[in-house]
Amino acid sequence: MVKHDGKVSLDATRSDDQASGPINYVTNPNDLRMMLSTQFAGDDLAFVMNEGMVRAIDGTISLRPGSILAPRYPAALGMRAFTSRKVLAATQGIVNQISPGTARASSATFVTYLIRGIDPVTHRFVLVYEGLGVGFGARSFAD
Repeated sequence: MVKHDGKVSLDATRSDDQASGPINYVTNPNDLRMMLSTQFAGDDLAFVMNEGMVRAIDGTISLRPGSILAPRYPAALGMRAFTSRKVLAATQGIVNQISPGTARASSATFVTYLIRGIDPVTHRFVLVYEGLGVGFGARSFAD
């Protein structure tokens, strides 16, 4: 991430190639702009999540087609939440390098559970996958 001529830009073109497993995360420049804007806002209660978040990061956001953040079809996506959490953690790290104490600390915690079985009525396979106890890192002044 760089700031040049008053504009903030992010280059994610060096992210890894898309994975054969289900960890690919289909993102877009506005998604990354919103992540960064949220981190810069910190705990400002006047901050409203709206279109202004996208405009706040006004420089170029670059993604590379065929990468883990911009996979080509067909791409396995079933576990993309893990990758999105890592991208969020990266934005937290970037913001804390620029403005220490602004963003929350990174949190790698993402607890999931999986329940599988056979439906007794339909005799079809059932799979439930859910996130549990997910959260964000501590703030610099609390938690």
